[in-house]
Amino acid sequence: MFESCRAHFGAPFRSLPITPRPESRVWSAQMQRPRVSVAVSTYCGEELIGSCIEGLEAQTIADELEIIDIDSGSPENERAIVEHLQHAYSNIVYVRTERETLYGSLNRALEVATGDYFANVNIDDWLRPDTLELFAEALDANDEADLAYSHWAMTNVPRSAPSAETTMRTCMHPPCAGTAAVLLLQRMCSVLATFYSAQPGRL
Repeated sequence: MFESCRAHFGAPFRSLPITPRPESRVWSAQMQRPRVSVAVSTYCGEELIGSCIEGLEAQTIADELEIIDIDSGSPENERAIVEHLQHAYSNIVYVRTERETLYGSLNRALEVATGDYFANVNIDDWLRPDTLELFAEALDANDEADLAYSHWAMTNVPRSAPSAETTMRTCMHPPCAGTAAVLLLQRMCSVLATFYSAQPGRL
């Protein structure tokens, strides 16, 4: 699946140097391995990063999440906000890098991810509270699926649920033709939430 992602998306999904994982992030037998690693890339996102992470911590499987915040050389003060949240939640990883593309940030998050599944969430996305649980359950139940995604809506208000007043457009995906590598959840779960199986390789 990851090779096909490279072929489809091309050069932006390139190999990056491995970011060493702090010793405290190595999972021991006494620690529960995360079910889902969620990458959040931020640049000039001071206004939204806190509510984005709080929204992830409000997911129905929050205790099974690993949240990886990639601060892509932002000139704003996202770091202070994330470090404050790390005092309240033990599942947040913060990585500061030089300025890089969104794809570079996702690759970097993949290098430190330890979950069974990998997802990315933009800081202005809104998710249903059970979105990550629905995706994880769907992938658990479908061994042949490498990726799960849902219908989505675009709104004119950051981090807002779709409504008649805020929705600018919706995307209702047709059923996937061909291989069974992609699993479509026939529900409006999020602005956009894409899941990758984290085990076979790296983007």
